Amino acid sequence: MRNIKELLKNYNNNIIYLKQLNDDCQKSENYRNLCINNFSYMGNKQLSRYLDELKNEIEFVDEMLQSLNPPMRNVLYFKYVKNHSYQDISLKMNYSIARIYQLHKEAIIILEENYKEK
Repeated sequence: MRNIKELLKNYNNNIIYLKQLNDDCQKSENYRNLCINNFSYMGNKQLSRYLDELKNEIEFVDEMLQSLNPPMRNVLYFKYVKNHSYQDISLKMNYSIARIYQLHKEAIIILEENYKEK
């Protein structure tokens, strides 16, 4: 079974990493050479496979979030994608902190049940 919370925590880091890598590699020839040098130990096929795995994980998390009802999806989005605190989320959504914790817990349970086989 996949660890849903770990996937969610890694989601934002994976997106930031891929965007930064893409930006760096497109800025100039020097950056392109830097990117090639940084990943030369992997080889093109291994690097491609690694980036595909990151992309697949991001798409998987997107799919999971889209399967939830809007309040649950928003709590997880604000918590794991935007890195907001529960306090900030409660203010943003106009729910009590207790309700935010409840929505978070329910969403994780639903995702664990729905995606335990994937």
